[in-house]
Amino acid sequence: MKTEILFPSGATESQSVIVDIVEADTYQDAIILDKTPFHPEDYKWKDQPSDKGYIMYGDKKFAVNKAIVFYSKDKNFVFDEQINKSKPDHSIGLFGVAHLIDKNHNIKCGDKINVFVDKEYRHSLSKAHTAAHLMSLALNKALSSHWSKEYKKDCLRSYNFDQAAIFSSKIEPVKSIDTYRLNKSAKRKGIDTNYILENPKTIEKEVNELLIQWTKENSRSYIDSEEPFIDSNRLWKTKIQSTEVSIPCGGTHIDNIRNLKNISAKIEIDSNFLIIHTQVS
Repeated sequence: MKTEILFPSGATESQSVIVDIVEADTYQDAIILDKTPFHPEDYKWKDQPSDKGYIMYGDKKFAVNKAIVFYSKDKNFVFDEQINKSKPDHSIGLFGVAHLIDKNHNIKCGDKINVFVDKEYRHSLSKAHTAAHLMSLALNKALSSHWSKEYKKDCLRSYNFDQAAIFSSKIEPVKSIDTYRLNKSAKRKGIDTNYILENPKTIEKEVNELLIQWTKENSRSYIDSEEPFIDSNRLWKTKIQSTEVSIPCGGTHIDNIRNLKNISAKIEIDSNFLIIHTQVS
């Protein structure tokens, strides 16, 4: 049975049914539910960490150490990074969310539990993730005239530097760190890496001006999902200067971009990498 995910709507609580209990490791069991508000850490692109929170089983409270993705085929479960090694088949297997708790519990399959996500922690991650997407669009725009070749464009009709050069992304409470390659591969795609290496402060200024301008707008921010499952396609959507924006995303987000207060991006150059620290409050 697939886990119905509730986090795209912003949900942080649910009453759920325990579908399965599987040993995850020596010290933890994986609690599988019919539905959950928990956002799990993705097994492929680990940008946003798992939600924090707990479950109530009667009057007993159990901390959820981490929420992760599982893949199940013929009642055999594979968790987190091991999924890639198992070569999952979406047509015959199931993906869902596993809630890791310590083994000293008396939880039984078929029973109901109440699930609670730490709202403050979730909100801090959601702000950081929305800010990171806005930063990527602002960066694309700031660099769009510094290409020597045609390349895919984003929703704002800028060359998509973020897509072309992203190396890693790390979402933390109210901040994100995005790292981009400025190597030979980036040059072959047409990126003027010399301009970036020589003008980080100019780029930083342009990005911040755009971020300040855009976050003055009253624009709804939300996740649009094909189906309520962890392996369904999801898009983050908003409007910037009346233009519809959508970016594939499996994370969580705030409900309006104007709620990103004191947003700022700081750029640093480390060897052949462009690193951007985006902060909000």
